[in-house]
Amino acid sequence: MEHAIWKGEELTAFEVAEDYFYEKKVREASYRGELRCPDPECGNPILKYCHGEIREPYFAHRDMTERDYLEYEKSSGMFREIRRKLYEHFAGLDYPVAIEVKVLAHHYTPLLFTWEDGRKTALELGTKSTNVREIEALRREYKEKGFEVAWIVVDEPARSVAEDHTYFMKRFCLNEASGNSLIVLGYDGNRVTQYREDPNRYYENEKELIFREYPRMFVNEAHRSELCFENGRLTTRGFEEQFVAYVESRRRHALGIFEEEMQEEDEEEERRAAERREYFRRMEEQRKRK
Repeated sequence: MEHAIWKGEELTAFEVAEDYFYEKKVREASYRGELRCPDPECGNPILKYCHGEIREPYFAHRDMTERDYLEYEKSSGMFREIRRKLYEHFAGLDYPVAIEVKVLAHHYTPLLFTWEDGRKTALELGTKSTNVREIEALRREYKEKGFEVAWIVVDEPARSVAEDHTYFMKRFCLNEASGNSLIVLGYDGNRVTQYREDPNRYYENEKELIFREYPRMFVNEAHRSELCFENGRLTTRGFEEQFVAYVESRRRHALGIFEEEMQEEDEEEERRAAERREYFRRMEEQRKRK
């Protein structure tokens, strides 16, 4: 857990660790049982502060029966460092972001953005294990509160993704997430790959054309530092312009193939017409000789 309440103030674990003397005071308060869970509905609110050589600083319930946070840690605890990296990145951009906020019943939102115009955007982390029931439940609950939802899938980025040949979390992002974009963040919390399909399909004789040089899936490799919000959407910097340019290049490539094939057809028709003219010329010469 990232937060705790002490003497009416909210503490953040990694900020506590930055100052030795302040951390010492928090450790003493932890031993005295003075740290409290920020969730007012928590049935076991006493927390302890933990920090060592292996694990990053965090707060934990002394009584590990606090169901809501246990479920959250069970599903996303392995991404604690990733959450912090994302938080520090967006906070560094002066985005109004908070980490680990309980705005839904029985669920902690990894990152929550509260914009100046009053909009709120929840940033959720998905994996290959995230199922349709979990996704739809979160969408419904956020919608009821008027929140927008952005998704990042934590996985090893691939050079390409086939929309119809991947796991559901990725397919959901490519079809229903904001902008129909899939954003994958590597386990190191640094490497980012963004994917989006060109909605246009090109056919010849009722068969879809496949372009090796221009596949339908546009892929942009980036770094966590390039994650941002543009026009209210989570994206990588410059992705939208690059995608539009790619779609246009792919369209021109398709038209070039069509024009080339039409030219070849015209040339073939002209060749056949020339052969017919030559045939009739010879027939006419033979007739005159007779």
